[in-house]
Amino acid sequence: MERKKSYVSTMQEGVRLTQEGNFAFIGEAVSLDLAVARYCKLTRAKELISMRSYSIAAPLGSPLVKNLTIAILQLSESGELTHLREKWWASSCVGSDEAHTSEALNPHDLRGLFLLLGLGLGIGLLLALLELLSRARNRAKDGKKSCCSVLTSELNRRFGSGAEGTEQENSDKNKA
Repeated sequence: MERKKSYVSTMQEGVRLTQEGNFAFIGEAVSLDLAVARYCKLTRAKELISMRSYSIAAPLGSPLVKNLTIAILQLSESGELTHLREKWWASSCVGSDEAHTSEALNPHDLRGLFLLLGLGLGIGLLLALLELLSRARNRAKDGKKSCCSVLTSELNRRFGSGAEGTEQENSDKNKA
């Protein structure tokens, strides 16, 4: 930003400069929302600086402050403030808004992701099974046992009691 050219005196001047060219207008969120709703060539960045809240100024020590605060909180929690904001600040740029908005993700939008994850899990399980079968076959040849008995003991060692597998590992280590 160039300091000497960065300030505008009115909201209208800021909107005009923004529409004309290479100029970004920083201002109050509600005023910017209204400007974006009125002028279709403008867009507003998401809020990065602070949370949006509603407030009303009142004299210091006024008894109205507590009542107004409670009323604003109730309107906000009930969704009435959001409804009013959408009603009065809604953009008249119906066709151009579609390019700038995105919809929330629905579960059916994630089908491909879950399919890919399931496929990866299936391939991983298949490879683990093939590795287990290959290892059982090699151990069966070395120990001159049947492949099924070695596979069964390996499965018991990994998923079952583990006592048989420990004995077999000890006998394998003694052979080496």
